[in-house]
Amino acid sequence: MDKLKLFELSNQLRCAENSDAIHTWFGELQNEIDFEFSILGLFGDDYSPDPVCYGFSPDQFANCFSKKTAESDPLIAALQQSNHGIMALMDSHTHPDYGKRLLLAGYHGDKKAIYLTSFGNRQPSSEEVDALYLLTPHLYMASGYLSGKVKETNALPPPTNALTNRECELLPWLKLGKSNWEISRLLNISERTVKYHLQNIYQKLDVHNRTHAVSKAIELGWYED
Repeated sequence: MDKLKLFELSNQLRCAENSDAIHTWFGELQNEIDFEFSILGLFGDDYSPDPVCYGFSPDQFANCFSKKTAESDPLIAALQQSNHGIMALMDSHTHPDYGKRLLLAGYHGDKKAIYLTSFGNRQPSSEEVDALYLLTPHLYMASGYLSGKVKETNALPPPTNALTNRECELLPWLKLGKSNWEISRLLNISERTVKYHLQNIYQKLDVHNRTHAVSKAIELGWYED
């Protein structure tokens, strides 16, 4: 997947305001990356999921994420036991029912957001895994609609100097607390270039550090708080 298409998909996901739109988006993603099924869901304190399942039935989902399954499935057990950190796991073997799976989990507010995709019996390329990892922050933002959250209609107007495409790519990683080095690896650019774009973001948002930049972007409605 080229970077332009990745950026287009991330922008499309920002406009997905309900489960039907997210389901349609998964269809667009499948045109670029060959996968068997994908699941996006939120888990609360009672661990009751509210998922969007693409290519996966509700009955399959209930079985896959049951407490009994966790006893024999290391991937699901790791998800249920994970803390507030960001988690990325790839199956070390092909599950007999669910195939090769990639699990990306983090937190959206007080709920655990999970993105699970299966590649069937094939091993995905590193480029495909990287692309899905880069899309994860946008998936987590979209997952907010699964819990009934909607975009604020009284968001502040955008600043006069709009961010460039590359600067927009940095924003989700700032919110996830990634370091300059991590962002440079994720976006395949140098740390010096990351610092350059950060300075431009600070200037355009009229802020002085990462925390203020994230706070201002949330106020502007550029991603969910």
